Amino acid sequence: MDTDGHDPLDVGAHEPRRSQRPAHPFEAEPPRPAEVQEARAALGRTVARIAATRERIARGEARLVDVPVRQSASEAVLAEWYALRASLCDTILALGRAQRASGTSPERMLRLVKAAAVDAGADLLREPERSMLMADVVRWSIDGFYSA
Repeated sequence: MDTDGHDPLDVGAHEPRRSQRPAHPFEAEPPRPAEVQEARAALGRTVARIAATRERIARGEARLVDVPVRQSASEAVLAEWYALRASLCDTILALGRAQRASGTSPERMLRLVKAAAVDAGADLLREPERSMLMADVVRWSIDGFYSA
């Protein structure tokens, strides 16, 4: 036996040892990587867009100096935002469905989705954007999970 109690001659005992890193607060067992990466990418795009909009407002670019020009620009930004939000919703719904199909528990699926949101930078957003995004992501993942 070696120092940690494993018999080096036992063929069945040679499983890879897990690293001793601290667990992420929402860490779940790794699911299908492609779906998670797609969800993280969609969340990252959403977080970046929210942050960019917040920054533009802070710089004063959203002032109503030239109403017709600002109105068409605002409509374009809103259209882009709705398309981005719909894409994120579809991605999170698909992730929820895939997790249900793979036999993942609802609790583990929620930990996974929250971890993906945190990894994408959602925790860096200010309130109320952070709460609204997390609420949407959780709601969509539950909808996807139970619609499968």
